Amino acid sequence: TEGREVVEDYRAVQLSLRAHPVAFLRPELDRRGILPAAALKNAKDGQKIRVAGIVLVRQRPGKGNVTFLTLEDETGIANALAWQRIFDSHRRIILASAMVCVTGTLQVEGKVIHIVTERIEDLTPLLNQVGAMHFPHRPAPADGARNGGYDPRDGPRSRPSTPPSGRDGGLRIRSRNFH
Repeated sequence: TEGREVVEDYRAVQLSLRAHPVAFLRPELDRRGILPAAALKNAKDGQKIRVAGIVLVRQRPGKGNVTFLTLEDETGIANALAWQRIFDSHRRIILASAMVCVTGTLQVEGKVIHIVTERIEDLTPLLNQVGAMHFPHRPAPADGARNGGYDPRDGPRSRPSTPPSGRDGGLRIRSRNFH
């Protein structure tokens, strides 16, 4: 499928010329009231908004009390900032999620637009649905940690089919983190 081709492009080179992964999710994001990044330029300063995207960059200045997130969807880039209390309460999501939804207040100063984060949701499971397929697991000789010590030289073993995850066939996103 086209979604699977995009997933494989991202697994190989971390980009795709076919389509952006979030484009496949846009109907669901629209249903949830999540704006595309391109819509931020028409939104009003102080407006409460929701935007989602793949986390490209996480940046936390050494002595600062804020973390900056750069999110990308199929329409462009959205910049969010999370003050220390938000970072502390959403730490795992901020540091580990491949795709997030940020809810907050829009701040517009000239051409600079960013969202002051009030809430962050992990949308990585939704992202992993892009091109979802069941891949049979092909164990390797050094794969004991994942297969309970099973050695493929011992012969075939039936294994239940599992849905793809970021490690086993889903979309893998590598963001840049500066701390």
